[in-house]
Amino acid sequence: MDAAEAPDAFAPPDAFMRLDAFTAPDAPRCGDGALSAGEACDDGAANSDTQADACRTDCTEHRCGDGVTDTAEECDDGAANDDGTPDVCRTDCSAPRCGDGVTDTGEACDDGAANSDAAVDVRDTGEWCDDGNVVGGDTCPADCRASGARAWDPATTTDPGIELSNGNLTISGTNPTCAYDGVVTPRATATGRWYFEHTALRDGGSSDTRCPVAIGIESLDGATRVAWYGYHGSMTTLSLGTYACAPTGEIYVDSGDVIGVAWDADAGTVAYTLDGVPTFTCTVPAGTYLPFGSHCNDSIHHCSGTTNFGDTAFAFGPPDGYLPLP
Repeated sequence: MDAAEAPDAFAPPDAFMRLDAFTAPDAPRCGDGALSAGEACDDGAANSDTQADACRTDCTEHRCGDGVTDTAEECDDGAANDDGTPDVCRTDCSAPRCGDGVTDTGEACDDGAANSDAAVDVRDTGEWCDDGNVVGGDTCPADCRASGARAWDPATTTDPGIELSNGNLTISGTNPTCAYDGVVTPRATATGRWYFEHTALRDGGSSDTRCPVAIGIESLDGATRVAWYGYHGSMTTLSLGTYACAPTGEIYVDSGDVIGVAWDADAGTVAYTLDGVPTFTCTVPAGTYLPFGSHCNDSIHHCSGTTNFGDTAFAFGPPDGYLPLP
């Protein structure tokens, strides 16, 4: 027997496979169609990053934010989803809409959850009142703005030291004797809730503090008056008759300050603010009252006071329910 015919001394028996002929099975992988550890899904060749509702090619479930609009999603722009940019898909895969807090094309405003149709008499910026209609002659003018001039009446003072200017809206001049006589408007009323503002401004002297301006209301018969006098910072100096104010301390008025007067004729109260911050609140007897203004300038403290009765925008706006003078 030659060497070529000699049996292989290392040949395996017929019942065994040669190790060098053995092929190991493929390791589990995403895309093999079998759900393996770490995979959320695996549909094999059906995995897709562009088909709606499909398992994605990384074997993750379809989801909001993957850039494919799936069932129950209105849109999906992937990384471009945004809750702050107009006209884009939102991060919950809903389409931009009224009420999402973003002003989109075609919307004039969008305050989200604060949007409301509940109150028709909401006073917006630039409006002095709003009764929910555009009809004049009722509780609010048709354009929601005060109409008709409101000014101090120069014929109502006997004090030669009082000077009116700026269409009789600014009170100034000299009054070295401080007689505390003032002026009123012809707009007397016994009912309603009214608001006006008085702005102090240094126009002489040497001090910007403790402006000697006065503002308030006076009864038609002149027997009762409440007036905040900025120089003394109190309600006592120029007030007359029966009244009560709280607090009773001193709150001074400086140049540039705005005094707000909220006069509730029905309740018999006058509530003051200084630059929008509540200060004095006074009570007066029932009756017919008019706005009252005065001043008492000297060589150091010399200020004018300009009143806004509602013909221009208020600096701080009336409280809810209050209107400019009728």
